[in-house]
Amino acid sequence: MAGYAFSRTRFASRKAPFTLTVAAVLVPPQMLIVPWFQQMLTLNLVDTYVAVILPQTVAPVMVFILKRHFDSLPRELEEAAPIDGAGRPKRCSP
Repeated sequence: MAGYAFSRTRFASRKAPFTLTVAAVLVPPQMLIVPWFQQMLTLNLVDTYVAVILPQTVAPVMVFILKRHFDSLPRELEEAAPIDGAGRPKRCSP
């Protein structure tokens, strides 16, 4: 979601958070292993696939890669989506 927000929305001082995200790529992943484990322990997710996938989805590298991907998509696709019946993602009610 952060990659999409950095790519498609315009907001004040957008470059500062993106610069911090790119700078966070410089943090070695070995420094984050213990905090990730403690967080997964707190969430009772140890020894699950979610514990492997979750930290990687919010990794700064993924935000950068997804921003570059959304930058490569033409804006016309997003403008044409409502014509085809698509809408903004909404929370589904049960």
